[in-house]
Amino acid sequence: MKKLIVLLGLTLIVAEPVALAQLGQNLTGAVDNYASSLQAKMRFPAARIPVKVYIEDGSKVPGFRPDFVSLIKESFALWEASLSSKIRFEFVTTPDASIVCRFTNDRSQMQSPTEDGQTIVVPDASGIASATITFLTVGPSKMPVVTENYFKRIALHEIGHAIGIGGHSPNQTDVMFAAIYPEDKPALLSIRDKATALTLYADGAVSTTPTQIPLPT
Repeated sequence: MKKLIVLLGLTLIVAEPVALAQLGQNLTGAVDNYASSLQAKMRFPAARIPVKVYIEDGSKVPGFRPDFVSLIKESFALWEASLSSKIRFEFVTTPDASIVCRFTNDRSQMQSPTEDGQTIVVPDASGIASATITFLTVGPSKMPVVTENYFKRIALHEIGHAIGIGGHSPNQTDVMFAAIYPEDKPALLSIRDKATALTLYADGAVSTTPTQIPLPT
């Protein structure tokens, strides 16, 4: 059986952010989401929840800092809270896990040299089978020292892919926007990020995957 692999990444660009008024509600006041913009909509099936997460030891990777691990765990906790117990994560000490987080200082391991994180999702007939997240330990040229906020924004974005958001938001104020700015601003999930993830884990939601590997935008 041919295995489908969905490769998703985060691109770094420098541009002006859009108005905060676009953050989370449409003109009617209803909670907005960007589910219709996604190339794939996936989820971990109930049988694989709690989702086991393994974070590799990055102590020998240049640029690695111990606080990266705590920031990753905080990011998983934010997604878990946003999904109202629809998904739970369990951190394990062996790589036999559904989500594996690893570290590298080598940009050539990214699909694009402008990416600071990358996620590979492997789905099967039931939903998401596994995901591997690779975090870059060195920052972009405009941020030689990776700040906690910047790293956490990358972590939130990549975990969003790992739990099934197969694509990007068209809105620059969402953490799942395709690009991230080299700014030390708070790392938060927007209302739209949360609402989109909830559509994937709503009762009766079905995973849909593309017929080809989508490229990041």
